[in-house]
Amino acid sequence: MTGLGIVGWKSPITGLVNIAGFFSDLDPNCGNGVIWSVDKGSLTLTAGTIANGGPAQTFGLTGISVVAGQVLYFVVDPNGDYHCDSTGVDVTISKTP
Repeated sequence: MTGLGIVGWKSPITGLVNIAGFFSDLDPNCGNGVIWSVDKGSLTLTAGTIANGGPAQTFGLTGISVVAGQVLYFVVDPNGDYHCDSTGVDVTISKTP
């Protein structure tokens, strides 16, 4: 695989949400790491880079405005080399009270 790995979440509500989670390197044996991002359409809300074997990177976003049917994307970019890029993604999305 030479493309992006993408997980999408389609909002069932119109309102504000909080988004928390982490990206982690699941194969520290080789490779050059990955670039990750959380995107709302074409807008990047947060991003980072995990070096090969590097620690998990957490993120927390509060009060993100969404409309019903809008998609949030959790993206893993192979950083030019997809070898050993097994990446964990954990996300919790909750409606802001």
